[in-house]
Amino acid sequence: MLPLIAPETTIILAHMGGSFHFEDILQIATNPNIYVDTSYSLITITKKIGLELFAEYIRALGSEKFIFGSDQVFGLTPEEYAARKQIEIIRKLQISDQDKENILHKNAIRILSQQNQ
Repeated sequence: MLPLIAPETTIILAHMGGSFHFEDILQIATNPNIYVDTSYSLITITKKIGLELFAEYIRALGSEKFIFGSDQVFGLTPEEYAARKQIEIIRKLQISDQDKENILHKNAIRILSQQNQ
């Protein structure tokens, strides 16, 4: 694990670092207060590395570190990039139903609930 970064602060790294820095971001997310969201990069990363390897990354880091997010990308159709497409990708992953629920909604609920305490 890397040295703790702002341990009192919950940090959510948007876009999983993009398709060029994905592995680096996952390394940073080993810190207990750092999470990654799936917005924007989910489609490009899974196209680049495949669903199987992406599922392995989730299992290695833990599904509780991933938060579903979506973006509107101008120039692409909803069929190519909409939230529905991103949800489809998560549902296709060879991870447990609990892991899918964590990513799609439970992690966000947990993290936001902690902020209100």
